[in-house]
Amino acid sequence: MQIFENKKVLLIAPYFRHYHGKIINSIKELGADVKYFPEVINNKLFTNIRHKTFSPLNKSLDTLYFKYILSEVKENEYDIFFLVRGELINEVFLKALRKKLKSTTFIMYQWDSLIHNDYLSKIKYFDKVLTFDKKDAKNIGIEYLPLFYTDEYEKLANISSEKKYDIVFYGTYHSDRLKIIKKINQICEKNNLKFKHHLYTGKIYKFKLWIKGELSKRDLFFLKTHTVSLKEMVDVYSKSRSVLDIEMTNQTGLTIRTVEALGANKKLLTTNKEIVNSELYDKSYVYVLDRDDLHIDTEFLKMELYDRGKYKNLHINNWIKKILNT
Repeated sequence: MQIFENKKVLLIAPYFRHYHGKIINSIKELGADVKYFPEVINNKLFTNIRHKTFSPLNKSLDTLYFKYILSEVKENEYDIFFLVRGELINEVFLKALRKKLKSTTFIMYQWDSLIHNDYLSKIKYFDKVLTFDKKDAKNIGIEYLPLFYTDEYEKLANISSEKKYDIVFYGTYHSDRLKIIKKINQICEKNNLKFKHHLYTGKIYKFKLWIKGELSKRDLFFLKTHTVSLKEMVDVYSKSRSVLDIEMTNQTGLTIRTVEALGANKKLLTTNKEIVNSELYDKSYVYVLDRDDLHIDTEFLKMELYDRGKYKNLHINNWIKKILNT
């Protein structure tokens, strides 16, 4: 159903893995035309400069990029301006864009917690603001909306296949993830459970940690330096009973891994205690781990799940509808 037929959407969002492409495709599927800009310039040379130079030059590069975006936007050209995160988007740009798009509805969605991305000063430029973080939504007085899953995970919910793994984890190295994965691995070995884990970090960073003595030889086994494609990840999910989620220690919002696991009709093991206060919580699907006293109820992993459409409201198309419906 093309509920946004004849609508024009200006989208600024992170160029992040496959997610920006999925958002673009969903908006198009729902009938709208989309013009997309990454929130920072997507160019290898400029990215390298950003990582290796000081703040003044970075700000100059950002200013040039924002001027370029403004030059590509005509007066009142769009029905909706949709900003996802926008960590580096400044008020000067938002004021200028507002001036050009006087009749446009401005919408912002945050998939970072306020503690990681302070967007309070930007709220006044938007007609509608949403966040994935329930605590932030309550404290700020904005709308709460969990993240989404895509078609690949929805298809998994409707197929049955032989299970090769009891638990699977994919994620980037940060906070106490390594410590938790090592402990989960010990629990799995003790209980004869198959644990597939891929904790990613860059080669140089891994080497630096090793040189500084922050990693043991045993730790090197757990840290991977190659990325995994969406196709490979989904294939492993199809052979797994459950998905492990380890959020940042200072984060309360539910990760996209959480939503993808539930959308794929997989059991979820998570260290995020906030999930029990969410409409997503169901003890048949979700097992909350105490990161300071880890143990797993193996009976939880053995239980069958039957309600394959339980989380269909979290599909990306429904997510887009809720956000862009003005």
